Amino acid sequence: MNRRLPTKTIALLLAAALLTGCGAFSNDNRVDPELSLEQAKQTAMAMELELAEMIPDENVASVDQSQTGVLLSCDDKRGYQWTGGMNIVVQGDLDPAALVDAIIDRYSTQELYTAKSSPTPDGGPGAHVIGQHGAGYLVNQSPDRTAIEILSFSPCFVLPEGTSPRGNF
Repeated sequence: MNRRLPTKTIALLLAAALLTGCGAFSNDNRVDPELSLEQAKQTAMAMELELAEMIPDENVASVDQSQTGVLLSCDDKRGYQWTGGMNIVVQGDLDPAALVDAIIDRYSTQELYTAKSSPTPDGGPGAHVIGQHGAGYLVNQSPDRTAIEILSFSPCFVLPEGTSPRGNF
């Protein structure tokens, strides 16, 4: 069974991202001038998969990775980041707090990332993994407690002149 991230959930996660300093609102607003839109998108989608792999196979009922996302501004010039998401429907006895702890433990000790606890607006456990150039990833249990949701913000890149940031990418 594949499901897309519901609009309400995306809005809640985006609000959480704004409150926790994810993505474009991170202290690391430097744009990577060598990164293209496609490379930024691939980076974010690969990290979504890496995070999803931390869920034991026996607890995964289905995985739905959004293939398109939108762009958010990283600066007052042409810096943008691609935003996307993944929804993993879970089965069995998955402990979301233990998953969050494992994510924080793994990424807080890596050179290219920091990680911290970032509870959801409804008080559920959540992890915030922060990468270079404003990249950020929020991982938490869905409000209905049936899935693990990953909201991603790619590293910031320069959108070429003449390319509109509007629409789906």
